[in-house]
Amino acid sequence: MFDLDGPKLLLLAVVALVAIGPKELPGAIRTGMSWMRKTRSLAREFQTGLEELTREAGVQELQREVEEAANAEDLEKMARQIENDIADEETRKIFDDGETKRMLAEMETEAYFAGSPPEEPPSEPAAEQPKKLPDAPPGATGS
Repeated sequence: MFDLDGPKLLLLAVVALVAIGPKELPGAIRTGMSWMRKTRSLAREFQTGLEELTREAGVQELQREVEEAANAEDLEKMARQIENDIADEETRKIFDDGETKRMLAEMETEAYFAGSPPEEPPSEPAAEQPKKLPDAPPGATGS
């Protein structure tokens, strides 16, 4: 980091001895070491905090993906159930209709007594279609 080799350290020690003095030098070294420990401790805590955040972010991402997959499966199940409920409800409406019940009962009775499969119910007569006018002769124009 600082690239301090032997000669540079010796020069630093001589300057510190002259500037601080021999009496205060041991206390200054202790203070410097204490600052170094605190700095390293803070750097270690910072790095640990960053690693923890990355782990949590990864875990949260994974958890969110699992929840999304579970929600997708739940949505598919709910959609199928709703489709079945709608079909059941429509079928129930058709068979709960009084006219349908009466027709089914008649058909079952007729089939039972006739010994043959039930016939299809007669369809309603079609409404009378309006008469079609003959085509106009070629070359005739309308006024």
